[in-house]
Amino acid sequence: MKLLSPFYAKHIEHGGTFMAETGWQLATVYTSVEEEYRMVKERAGFVDYGLQRALAVSGSDALKFVQKILVADLSKISPGTSIYSSMLDETGKILDDEIVFRVEEDLFIFNTLTKDTVIEWLKKQAKGFNVSIMDTGLSFLAFQGPKTRDVLQKAMNLKDLPYMGIRQDKLGEIPVLIARMGFTGELGYELFVLPEYGHALGCFGRPWQGAQSRSLWPGCRLDFRSGEGICVGS
Repeated sequence: MKLLSPFYAKHIEHGGTFMAETGWQLATVYTSVEEEYRMVKERAGFVDYGLQRALAVSGSDALKFVQKILVADLSKISPGTSIYSSMLDETGKILDDEIVFRVEEDLFIFNTLTKDTVIEWLKKQAKGFNVSIMDTGLSFLAFQGPKTRDVLQKAMNLKDLPYMGIRQDKLGEIPVLIARMGFTGELGYELFVLPEYGHALGCFGRPWQGAQSRSLWPGCRLDFRSGEGICVGS
């Protein structure tokens, strides 16, 4: 069975070409790798990360639990911020690496490509902790490029969102989580949305309106990362 992003119909509508990855049909190129790479380095582009799942750890022992399972010291970040970390098993083997968002005092969210494996392991580790572990169902789009803020600023206020910061907001009437970060060496944001709003996001006109005007362009995520010397493990 093919797994489809909530934004799949919009990719089809705008002529995206697809590749299969871990069962998912992913839009990779709209025009050419060269053009899309240049757009992100000079203006702005976006990438659909529908294959990654956002997991949540919540509850009164949430901080104590993530301190156990992650290498980074999560006590150093406050609500509305994030940190990069690795998740190790009992032998020191890396199970996953992720950006961990502290959305609220006792709510942490992070992305993973191996949802079932990670959730199963987390639940085993959670014995004795007052925590809830769940797949939030959130999908996300990554926006990258020096003009990204100018484009997204038309729909929401981003001026006071710091690097590695995250907050709840609205894109029109659509509830979202917006984070400031990236993987291309350029200014970047990540927009998290529930799948049922995937089509509505397209109807609202962002980001595809920007793509049509070439102020915001979809495309080649692997080349953005490798162009900055970032190892691509997915």
